[in-house]
Amino acid sequence: MTTRVSLIFTILFSLIFLTSTSAQIGFKGGIGASDIIFKKEGQTPYLGYEVDDFIHNYPKLSYQFGAFAAFGLGEKFEFQPELLFVNAGLDYSTTYNYGKIIYRLNINYLQVPLLFKFKTKPEKTRHFALLAGPYTSFKLTAKKTMEVNEYEEKVDMNNVKNIDFGIVAGLGYEFDLPQGIIVIDFRITYGLINMMQPKEGYIPEYNGPEKIRANNMNIVLTVGYRFLNLWPEKTG
Repeated sequence: MTTRVSLIFTILFSLIFLTSTSAQIGFKGGIGASDIIFKKEGQTPYLGYEVDDFIHNYPKLSYQFGAFAAFGLGEKFEFQPELLFVNAGLDYSTTYNYGKIIYRLNINYLQVPLLFKFKTKPEKTRHFALLAGPYTSFKLTAKKTMEVNEYEEKVDMNNVKNIDFGIVAGLGYEFDLPQGIIVIDFRITYGLINMMQPKEGYIPEYNGPEKIRANNMNIVLTVGYRFLNLWPEKTG
């Protein structure tokens, strides 16, 4: 835990240092839909048999916010590292004839995407941009909430791994202003590694499928503002 916190603060201060010397910075926030993609019948090893009767209807409403920087790489290309607080997880809540069952897994991450952006027509005051790159997420908290009639349970999900890694791809739209740029991003993030451990005591030969995997997936729309001259150079 101490190593993870130290790494997070190292990333934070590195981003602040870089943006204060050679880049433009901005802030953003947005909402989206989050889910965990399991292989066929793969959710039971991670969540337990209590989810067997749940119908997975919709993704979970999620949100994120944070800061980003922009380093120019020529006329049309930019390197854009980001530092984001990301809420993810899944929602198996459903309504039966006798009432409603709430079952949610909330995972909070500190996410660091490292994106490359291609601007289609940067000479225009309004233009589209394509962005893609890897991300690494560091788990902050992971909790399960379950409510059935009068029964309520909130527990830590200790089998969620501390680190997740994946890719980001999306489409942006930028509005140039005299002192900054309004940035709108629509992006998809998909985890490339198994982000959960099977529950303690799970034996594939007796409890379920041997090939199991859980991948984070998030679709999000964000709006941000990028400062053109946050730290003006001193003259004279």
